Amino acid sequence: EAFLNALSGEGFDTSREHVRDAIRHRLLAVDQRRRSEEEAQRGRPTTWRAREALRTFESLRPSLIEAVEASTAEGDTPEARSAYLRSAKALGVDVSEPAVSGRIHALYDLHVDLMAERAAMDPVAARRQRALRVLFHGSVHMDLSNRRTLERLERGLPGFEDLIAAVLDDADGRIEPAHEALILTYLERRGLEVNTPELRPRVMACAGVLAAELGLISPSEVPRLAPGIVLSDDRIEEIVDELKQLAASFRSTPVGSAPAAPSEAPVERDGRHRRVDGARSMVDRADDVLARLLEDR
Repeated sequence: EAFLNALSGEGFDTSREHVRDAIRHRLLAVDQRRRSEEEAQRGRPTTWRAREALRTFESLRPSLIEAVEASTAEGDTPEARSAYLRSAKALGVDVSEPAVSGRIHALYDLHVDLMAERAAMDPVAARRQRALRVLFHGSVHMDLSNRRTLERLERGLPGFEDLIAAVLDDADGRIEPAHEALILTYLERRGLEVNTPELRPRVMACAGVLAAELGLISPSEVPRLAPGIVLSDDRIEEIVDELKQLAASFRSTPVGSAPAAPSEAPVERDGRHRRVDGARSMVDRADDVLARLLEDR
């Protein structure tokens, strides 16, 4: 009953009794078919039709394997399995025979697993998978247009790999600004708007992973994705100014200024002063770091 009630969220009008009865009947039929397929797989065919269906299945096994590879080109999805079953019917396989239908699905599952194992062992596929993990890291929070741009780049990843190899062929172990400009300009000419604060770091980090895997740059020179929020230059300047003002407000009392008259017990005052002095010392060090950063810019 809980399962039937949950189907209401999927568009089924389970408030009507005849709808619930139809769903129950369908579930029982599917369960019975599954049991028949399991029994047929464990035993030998007992009818002429079952033997002929199995003979046809075995003779068409190579074509069925090709159908698995063709239908799963875009991934293992319910649509892929349905396309595979349609191909099996078109080849002449009797998928209604329990002795065959179970083997049809088992063949599909087996070769999907085998293809996944082959992809995991393929160094090219593994390299591209690592690059895609960097490219799509945290992309669930991006807007739709940026995600579509990343998906277009994913579909053209082999070409992007060739671009990286061509641009960085003479790289001296690192990606220079000129290389980055060439890569981004080429992608923009191909209609990919990647030269934005949101996408540029991802694209260059992905390019760095591919370049390091191809031996064009040192792994230590791979551009890193910022762990936090990416800010514009204007916003960075504002934050730096605010931090400088905060540091100035916490600076130690200048020499020659009269200290405030003591109003607390000596022990309490000394402990509080030590904490305040420690905080001021840390802020002073932060201010010095900011000053050096601004000098380097």
